[in-house]
Amino acid sequence: MTSFIHLTGTIHNGKMHINEKDTFEQFKDRREPFNVSIHIQPIELYRSELSIGLFNALNDIYAKVQGIDKPYSRNMFKARHGVAFDVLEEGVDGLPKRPGSFFEFHHDLHLYFIVSTNDYSQAEMNSLIEGTINDCIDAELSEEIQHLIKEWHQPGNE
Repeated sequence: MTSFIHLTGTIHNGKMHINEKDTFEQFKDRREPFNVSIHIQPIELYRSELSIGLFNALNDIYAKVQGIDKPYSRNMFKARHGVAFDVLEEGVDGLPKRPGSFFEFHHDLHLYFIVSTNDYSQAEMNSLIEGTINDCIDAELSEEIQHLIKEWHQPGNE
């Protein structure tokens, strides 16, 4: 059994609605009682689904044209422009208590702790997207991503 899972949800009218129902399903068939610890933290505004969709689309185009794995380029963008911490500089004790994973960026031979985009605020997601767009432009992918940029900069999408 998994010892730790991270779930997000909404509390409305005294009831909690869990977003990651499939993750929670692993507990459904347990017949014996078990103890859990629940930490409820109100959040400002998590990134929108449109934001994560745009980031994934930009990543897909970049990875395909550059000939690199999508998971590697995704983590590379998160290390460069997202919420990331250099483990050598910060030390393990200096890392945030946020969900994430470790990523070894081959370009600079550093190990990073990168925060999961599921835990990003809208401002953090915007920063990640803008940095990713700039990297795509630097890689001369302007034509390939033009329709995505146009959609992103429509009012209400940022």
